[in-house]
Amino acid sequence: MIKRLLLFFLISFSLIGCATIASGPVFVEAPQAPEGMGTVYIFRMDTSKMYGMAVAHTAYINNKPFVKLYRGGYSFVHLKPGIYKFSAGLVTEFAIEAGETKFIESFSGGVGLREYQKAEGLKVIKECRYIEPLNTEF
Repeated sequence: MIKRLLLFFLISFSLIGCATIASGPVFVEAPQAPEGMGTVYIFRMDTSKMYGMAVAHTAYINNKPFVKLYRGGYSFVHLKPGIYKFSAGLVTEFAIEAGETKFIESFSGGVGLREYQKAEGLKVIKECRYIEPLNTEF
């Protein structure tokens, strides 16, 4: 009986992890931002299947839901210049300038955010899959 129960939980947790992997098209660069705007990519590379890490979490911009991030997923948004509050757990402020491209990684189940410069960000995000944003007006 205990073996069956243990097997049930192992199968359940493995299915939960599989169900929360991004499944859209593989990364392609976003269209050029409109004049006077910058581009921000937010992505999640978590490969951990620890409890809570496999669950999708919502990333916010200025307290508005932006995208539900699944492991291996990304989205992008074009923003006007200014300072924006990004969060997927803890809140971090990022300044966006016209013509600028930022890459922001959500890690540790949404507890942290890390910024990459464009060249490094393009390398890190290349295996991610696109996720449709929940909102693009910020």
